[in-house]
Amino acid sequence: MKILFLLCISLAVNVMCEELMGVPNRQVYVDESKVNEKKLTESLMLENRIHIKKVNGVYYWVSRKETVLNKINSGIYDIYVSPEGAGYVKVNNQTDEYIEHVHLGLKTITYYGIIIK
Repeated sequence: MKILFLLCISLAVNVMCEELMGVPNRQVYVDESKVNEKKLTESLMLENRIHIKKVNGVYYWVSRKETVLNKINSGIYDIYVSPEGAGYVKVNNQTDEYIEHVHLGLKTITYYGIIIK
């Protein structure tokens, strides 16, 4: 809870253009030879937090080098997809849980977390 409180305070200044922010609690790394799953420490949670903003009608994956995203609404989910193939973010609007799937060549990192509004 302490980490969520600190994150909310640190982000209060930029509330005008925020679309969503989130904090992951679990990471899954996959490559051709292994799968590694781990629960994140508080410092890793802050280091890997998600930030997507909307500016002039365009969505940006700020936490991933300002990558432009397309937003798709599908029932209870909002899905933010990189048209360049960098990955996607899927948000459950009923539970505020999210999954962030990042492609690194043929490797992937998937984060599971909670959206902070």
